[in-house]
Amino acid sequence: MTEHTTSYYAASANKYEPFPTLEGSINCDVCVVGGGYT
Repeated sequence: MTEHTTSYYAASANKYEPFPTLEGSINCDVCVVGGGYT
């Protein structure tokens, strides 16, 4: 079995501050959940 290697993306991606938790209700016309790709 080989040792796990960190990907280039994981090693070079910018760290970010998480957004605050949504409090209350919000209305919108479009909502994108996720937005990543596999």
